[in-house]
Amino acid sequence: MDNPPQSTPAQIKMVLWIMWGALLSSVVVYLVVLHLTGSEAAESSPVDKNLVKILSGAALGSIIVSAMIRWRITLPMVRKSTPETLSRVLPSCIVSWALAESVAIFGLVLGFMGEPISTFGVFFIASFGTLVCLTPNFSLSLGSDLR
Repeated sequence: MDNPPQSTPAQIKMVLWIMWGALLSSVVVYLVVLHLTGSEAAESSPVDKNLVKILSGAALGSIIVSAMIRWRITLPMVRKSTPETLSRVLPSCIVSWALAESVAIFGLVLGFMGEPISTFGVFFIASFGTLVCLTPNFSLSLGSDLR
C-alpha cells in the first residue's frame, strides 16, 4: 500500500499563514459588518451588564488558553522540527487561533445587542492583538524549519 506523501515544511508554513490570515481577516470583516448594519438598531433595550462581565471573563479565558496552547504545545513540537512533528503543529495552531477569534465573536454579539463601540471595540482589539501575537512565524521565537 502506498504511503501518502509527507508535507514539506514549506507546505506546512504556507497552510499556517493562509489559515492565520483568514482568521485575522475575519475579525476585520466582523467589525465592518457591525459598522455597515449599524449596531444602533438594538439600542432600545439595554444590555444586561452581567452579560458583558460574563463575555469579558470568557474572552480573557480564551486569550489565556490560546497563549498556553501556543507556548506549551505548539512551540515544543516546532523545536523538534521533523516533518512528522511539524505536521502535528497545524491542529494546535487552529485551536489557539480559533480561541483568539472567539473574542471578536463575543464583541460582535455585544455590538449587535446595542453596546457602544467603547465596549465591543475592546473585544475586537484584544482578538486582533492576540492573533498578531500568535503569528505563525516561529522563527521569531526559535530557529526552526518554519522560517
